[in-house]
Order: sequence, then C-alpha cells, then structure tokens
Amino acid sequence: MPPGAAVDPANVKPKVVAIAKPSGAVVLNGTKGKHDGVIIECKRGTETTFVFLDRDFNSPYVDTHPNLVAGVPELRTYRLRYEKDGTPVGLFCDDVKVSTLV
Repeated sequence: MPPGAAVDPANVKPKVVAIAKPSGAVVLNGTKGKHDGVIIECKRGTETTFVFLDRDFNSPYVDTHPNLVAGVPELRTYRLRYEKDGTPVGLFCDDVKVSTLV
C-alpha cells in the first residue's frame, strides 16, 4: 500500500515474526501502528484450538510458557489482532508458526 493511503479498519491485520529462544521462550516482533496494542492467541503442540494468551501494548512480546512436555520441542502457532480502545480491530494476522528450542 502506498504511503498515506487510507487503511480499511475492517481488513487491517498485524505483521508478526516469531523467533524461538532457549528454554521454550518465543519472541514475537511486530508493529502496532496507530492501534493501542494487539491481542495474542496461541496453539501449542497438539492443541487444536487457539487460546487467548495475552494483550500486548509494547513490542516485542515474549511468551515464556514452558513446553507442554519438558525437554521436548513443540510447534507453536500464534495469531494476533489489533486492539483500539479495548475493542478488537480488523483481522487476525496470518498464522505464525515456530518450533520451540529446549
């Protein structure tokens, strides 16, 4: 989208990069633009549905949840959605997948 172009608030979605760190931590880097922050949801390991993880107002966000099975790497899938004035805005980002480290 060209600079200064109008953003459709119904279709805006965050862009996020996930980086695995030692001991199962995952760093989520993204921008919040003109929004207050993001809502973060996650699936871990064999989970089949997204679960609310947190709300974040300052990037980066660090997910420090331990792996479901200690000492075993797991696949985590994250999705984020903007928040403005306490209300979800736009669409969830494309799923971001990362394998944790042990």
